Amino acid sequence: MKEGGLMNRTFRLLDSELSDPEYPTLFGFDAKIVADFSLTATACAALATIPAVFFHSSQNEDLLVMGDVLGVIIWLIFLAETLIMIRLHQGWGGEWLRSHKLQLTVIFLANPFLIFAIGRFETLELFPLLPLPSFLQSAKIMKIFKFSKVLKFLHLGEVATKVRFALSHVPWLVNSVLFASVILALGIVGAVLDGEAATPIHALDVWLEIGISVVSSLLQVILLSAPICFVFIFVYRRRRLIVKE
Repeated sequence: MKEGGLMNRTFRLLDSELSDPEYPTLFGFDAKIVADFSLTATACAALATIPAVFFHSSQNEDLLVMGDVLGVIIWLIFLAETLIMIRLHQGWGGEWLRSHKLQLTVIFLANPFLIFAIGRFETLELFPLLPLPSFLQSAKIMKIFKFSKVLKFLHLGEVATKVRFALSHVPWLVNSVLFASVILALGIVGAVLDGEAATPIHALDVWLEIGISVVSSLLQVILLSAPICFVFIFVYRRRRLIVKE
């Protein structure tokens, strides 16, 4: 009975593909079960990253606090998985670490202590370090390169990577997460351009306005160039007729 329950529990977990663990057990449990459980936990944490980034990109103070708390919990889960995989894989997880470079980058940059330290310096941005003209460094679009914005994009990239690996057998969920990540990324950029949007969803109106402006400009170009094109076609056809005659 106990063995059957263990098999059922293992069946519900995602497969970490751990075949030759360094140690057969960890914390008194089978190494494969621990690895599968950690992968399942990080997959759930990856799904929770989307609302966390959404909350943290909002102007509402309550949503910001929720985003901060959820972000710390997610960071702890990813850190725990990393430590577990390092412990269980052969050679202190060297091969696993090489295949999870983005996760390691996010874990380092999303360190709550590092974020708190950087938050104490409100003017710390990445774009002053770039060799750009001063007028570009002061442009609104360059606010996208602030540390907090870059970190959000890295979070969304890690979400896409983790979900595509762990939940590849559920394509509709993977596609939904990728779509939500793209929409959220567009909302974050739109919020930078707008400057007053309450949430990234509200900032999507910026892209609608840009799209309308582009379409309007294209229509104006077509209307202006149409007469010229007609005249060119008419002259070209007349010339061909004259040559034939």
